Amino acid sequence: MKRLILLIALISCTVSASAQRLVAGEKAPKLTVSKYIYGGPTDKGRPVLVEFFVSSGSQSRSQIETLSAFADKYRGKIDVVLVSGDDEQTTRAFFSGEAPRFSVAIDAGGKSFADYGVRYVPFAVLADGRGGYVWQGRSKSIPENVIASVLR
Repeated sequence: MKRLILLIALISCTVSASAQRLVAGEKAPKLTVSKYIYGGPTDKGRPVLVEFFVSSGSQSRSQIETLSAFADKYRGKIDVVLVSGDDEQTTRAFFSGEAPRFSVAIDAGGKSFADYGVRYVPFAVLADGRGGYVWQGRSKSIPENVIASVLR
């Protein structure tokens, strides 16, 4: 019994230690994607909202509307990148060949999903112009004061 408890404790420590822990003010992980299929990499020195996404998610269509509105509102001030966990063909089909108003990248190997500790989608991370992590959650619920803090 003691061995079983010890084994469970060891496994739980290993699992929690491997998860990415984003801490406000610290450097966000480098965004490592396979390919940009719409738009391109973000401008250095500009804040960026990174949205992790899969097209089969129940909120996928409404999330695109949210990102489009955000990209329009903060165009030239905050870059928006959607990182798809789907393959290129599935992602392009989702957009019906119509280019979105933000960058879209494919994370074929799942490296960025893993580096950011993504456990659910949609999941967004906001980084300031220096690449420091500022906020994480659902992009439609970013507090205005957080957005204002990266625009200073």
